[in-house]
Amino acid sequence: YNHPMRNATTTTIAPTGSLSIIADCSSGIEPHFAMAYTKKVMDDNSIIVNTYLKEMAKKEGFYSEIFMKEIIEKGSVQTSANVPENIKKLFKTALEIEYSWHIKMQAAFQKFTDNAVSKTVNLPNAAPKEDVKNAFVLAYESGCKGITIYRDGSRTEQIIFTQKKPRKRPNTMHGITMKYKIGTCGNLYVTVNEDEKGIGEVFMNIGGEGCPPLTEAVGRLISLSLRSGVDVNEIIDQIKGIKCVGCISDNDTVVLSCPEAISRTIEKKMKGNVKFNPKTAQKPRPIDICPECHSIMIHSDGCIVCKTCGFSQC
Repeated sequence: YNHPMRNATTTTIAPTGSLSIIADCSSGIEPHFAMAYTKKVMDDNSIIVNTYLKEMAKKEGFYSEIFMKEIIEKGSVQTSANVPENIKKLFKTALEIEYSWHIKMQAAFQKFTDNAVSKTVNLPNAAPKEDVKNAFVLAYESGCKGITIYRDGSRTEQIIFTQKKPRKRPNTMHGITMKYKIGTCGNLYVTVNEDEKGIGEVFMNIGGEGCPPLTEAVGRLISLSLRSGVDVNEIIDQIKGIKCVGCISDNDTVVLSCPEAISRTIEKKMKGNVKFNPKTAQKPRPIDICPECHSIMIHSDGCIVCKTCGFSQC
């Protein structure tokens, strides 16, 4: 400027996220979050499909109900076989654009704007810490006055999100089956299968006095979580170490419960050919502490008893 300025923030670019949805237009310098996404407003979820993509699909001849269903399910055109490559390049989403280009776009507008330019650098859920660090450094070096980074799925609920449906089970999957002794429940057989995308199925068969409906339900829920994109390590953390009073502490029982057996089998599958030695495996931890003498209680004759003072939970 050739003259002094009374107002240090004469020019600005207003955030236009919600306004762009109301007006059905571009959201300024933000790339499209997805070609179809769900927007949560209060208790209402609305599915929004990109208008320009629909028009382009009709113009170029690849529009169909199946195509639109695919877009709503995936939120992207990058894996669509019928979409030309030049269209795929044009309709890249926020999570499909490298973080450095997000920042370069913000810096280009910041150069001629007095106020801090509002923009969100969207990172995929699997983005490492290094990407976050490098994004802040690049923004500083590029002259940005501020930066907003959001890793997809980092909050339990977010305003805009793509629909995540479980991937379909292929006809053929490969895996392992392991046998465990589960105390009074008898033998438990745990099967963990995987496809080309990773572990995607867990199911169990149990004999003796076990509860087949419960083990089947657990297996189904874990399988659904795996095919819905939940990190397998998160599942292991949730079920590992769960205790069951039916697990007798002897040389044949090397797991604490059915969930513990599932976690062991998943870990075995993830490690590949690492040998599992029951003799060196972690034995169950003490089940409880005696309320009378505070000694360790054990499972004996179908009940939890204290060998020190004779207290019994039965």
